[in-house]
Amino acid sequence: MADKDSDSDSDCMNLNYLRANPSTFATLAMDPVRKQEIINDLHMFRDGKDYYASQRTIDD
Repeated sequence: MADKDSDSDSDCMNLNYLRANPSTFATLAMDPVRKQEIINDLHMFRDGKDYYASQRTIDD
């Protein structure tokens, strides 16, 4: 069983790696068609959130 300090050190190393090697959808290795479907879905979610936020009234 690993001790708490080694888990913490491992977490810090993982965070340092992620900061030094940021990932984006552009650099993500996956099926291009599926990647575009996910991006489209995220855009629809974002736009829907903006739409519903603009429809709020003071009574909400």
